[in-house]
Amino acid sequence: MKNTKTMVLALAMLTIFGGMKLQAGRMEGVKVQQIVMMKNFIEILNNYMTVSEKWVTMLKKEDMAIYFAADSIAEIYKQKGEPLGAIPKLRALAEKKPVARKAILFKIKDIYKDAQKYNDALKVLEEIIDLPK
Repeated sequence: MKNTKTMVLALAMLTIFGGMKLQAGRMEGVKVQQIVMMKNFIEILNNYMTVSEKWVTMLKKEDMAIYFAADSIAEIYKQKGEPLGAIPKLRALAEKKPVARKAILFKIKDIYKDAQKYNDALKVLEEIIDLPK
């Protein structure tokens, strides 16, 4: 990943500086403001690559990948206007993938809480507390 990051940054720099005339060790026609903008662009690109690298690292961990899938399931049902419809899917996922059971149950608790079903949210919290360690 680091080689890819270096290559992308180098390509970005070549693209940016490609249109400028380099002559006798100085850049002609380049204003300080343009250089500052290029520096900021490269920093943003570098930050994006760093975040992407961390995202890939997190998704290599099974529990994290499953939690992100659960979060996406909940979000899709919420966008459909049926947030409670996600709960059966999430419960099935929690049974199928015990490694992420607690995180999924917390997501279910959040869905109940957002729907103002506080007693159901409390029951899920009790379920989390009662899970074996």
